[in-house]
Amino acid sequence: MDTTPNSNRIHITFLGKTNAGKSSLMNALIGHGISIVSPFEGTTTDPVTKAMELAPLGPVLFTDTAGLLDTSPLGDLRMEKTFKTLSSTDFAIYVMDATDMDYDLYEKTIEKINKYNIPHMVVINKIDSISEDQISKIEKHIKNPVFVSSKNMDSILNLKDKIIE
Repeated sequence: MDTTPNSNRIHITFLGKTNAGKSSLMNALIGHGISIVSPFEGTTTDPVTKAMELAPLGPVLFTDTAGLLDTSPLGDLRMEKTFKTLSSTDFAIYVMDATDMDYDLYEKTIEKINKYNIPHMVVINKIDSISEDQISKIEKHIKNPVFVSSKNMDSILNLKDKIIE
């Protein structure tokens, strides 16, 4: 499967607000530290891709994108690249930080994803940082979210299963 051209792979793109944990999730899913992770907003500046086999789905190309609402001097350019990535995406994973839920950005971004007719899922990351009560509140706003912590391998394996579904 390593010889499959990227154009023949299923393109799966991670997008969401800055510091939602997109890079951490992608690293956990692929089992390698391919994306740089830091507590500083704007760490991911350009799309980072990793081709791999996701059994039993087949050959995929994961793409980690720069965060949305990037207010740095290059933020607009980074976000433009992020949205350009959607044009070649087969499946989008919208990542939200459980401790920083931005429902307005969520709705605007899902609207763009739907405009391109891209199947997607919503992943709520950093679930280890909130209470059961907060989880219930999130479930009232987001339909069928997948709750994960990039630090918890069981939740990563569950996410992998949901992607394959």
